[in-house]
Amino acid sequence: MQWQDLAIGSLIIISGAGGWFLKTLWNAVEALREGLSDLEKSIPNVYARRDDVRDMLAQVLHAVNRLHDEVRTELRAKADK
Repeated sequence: MQWQDLAIGSLIIISGAGGWFLKTLWNAVEALREGLSDLEKSIPNVYARRDDVRDMLAQVLHAVNRLHDEVRTELRAKADK
């Protein structure tokens, strides 16, 4: 019976260590889920949406093109003199 007691004792120790390891993994997964949830909530406040950036870029390009046309017109007028 001594080897059976040893086998049962080692099985209990291995099961306990395995349970502790699984509990640690479960807590880590829960922490990741909470972090992901917080990130999903904060993204709209931190980063600009793609369509908003596209609209702003269109406005900037329009202003740059208008400025470019004005400069080109002035340079042509000076070249004609």
